[in-house]
Amino acid sequence: MKLTYTLQPSFPYHWLYGLIIAFALMMSLYFIGLNLPLAEARLGTGTPNYVRQTATHLSKLNGGVSVGGFPGFEPPKDDKDYQEKIKNRSYTAQDVNDWVREINNYLQQIIKQNPNMTLKQILIQLGLTAEQIDDFVENLQLVYIIIEPMAKFRLVNPVTFETYKEVLSILGVPAPW
Repeated sequence: MKLTYTLQPSFPYHWLYGLIIAFALMMSLYFIGLNLPLAEARLGTGTPNYVRQTATHLSKLNGGVSVGGFPGFEPPKDDKDYQEKIKNRSYTAQDVNDWVREINNYLQQIIKQNPNMTLKQILIQLGLTAEQIDDFVENLQLVYIIIEPMAKFRLVNPVTFETYKEVLSILGVPAPW
């Protein structure tokens, strides 16, 4: 008795059918929003709060105006001196140094929580519009322009300035010049 084996003509195509079905399943998951293998990076813990706090301190340095769609800073109602300081932008060098140090702290936390992401990517994920992102970035650049000469005369701590410059670079914020 001779044993012979014959291949079914459809057998070599079963693997192709399997690939087509797997691809169709992956695409259906992608289109219904589960896009597991293609998901965007998630924002780190606390990022929305760090961005909001950054905007608040940028607002302080810009007379309390809204920054990037975030509400402007409002000093306590019972502190008239502080209200005047913000309204008239009559800050001391120490105020500027302290606020920029706080901005540095928040930006460093944003970097730590969101490695390899630019500020623009982070702000897009937070739902900011192109105009709001531009406003946020312009305010960061304005602070750079303000503190650069202050650091040269040591009115702002040069380390604070260098740290600010470094975090802006890491976050991909274009230089203001």
